Amino acid sequence: STTGYEEGIDILAVLRQLVLCLQGQTHNWGDFADDSYDEARHREQLTQRHNRLPLHWYYIEKVMALFLADRPAEAAELAAEAVRIAEVSAANLYLTALYFFYSLALLDLLPDAAVSVQKRQRKTLRANARKLAVWARNCPENFLHMHLLVEAEIARLSRREGTATEHYENALKAARASKSLHCEAIICERIARFYLSRGQVQVAAAYIGEARYA
Repeated sequence: STTGYEEGIDILAVLRQLVLCLQGQTHNWGDFADDSYDEARHREQLTQRHNRLPLHWYYIEKVMALFLADRPAEAAELAAEAVRIAEVSAANLYLTALYFFYSLALLDLLPDAAVSVQKRQRKTLRANARKLAVWARNCPENFLHMHLLVEAEIARLSRREGTATEHYENALKAARASKSLHCEAIICERIARFYLSRGQVQVAAAYIGEARYA
């Protein structure tokens, strides 16, 4: 490094590997390692840094990657670690992504979890949902779609299908209004799963198509 700013280099390295991961250019879907980047080594280095912001950025980016790779258990476990040091990103816009993807991972895990585990997961989910609600209220342009999607998924698991449908559609409208293309795709995919679970295959297929072309 010629800049003397190791933390900035660390953050940029993690962002680069996230992009490569999403492009399918890393060794495994959801992981950052490739022929030129040793993820385990870099993560260990980040844990030794006095400034924990780069480590927190790594956690958040990795949670996103794991969730998108359909690895919710790993995403939720890492998100819990990230929450423990969340104060280092208190003024960072990206903090909202942590609680958003953490919530979605928990929602994927809840149906198959043991009753004792479900109790803890629901408690965490409620806390996350409250944070998202505050952010959505203060800045709906950026965060309303996240809040509404999590509320839709909670309603779905509670078998409140009418409420779930309303929240899904409003989440999609909000994502499109904010031009949040990646969230629009995620919302369309979750809506498709919802309709597929109800046996409405054609409706689900339409939303999958929207997710693909978001």
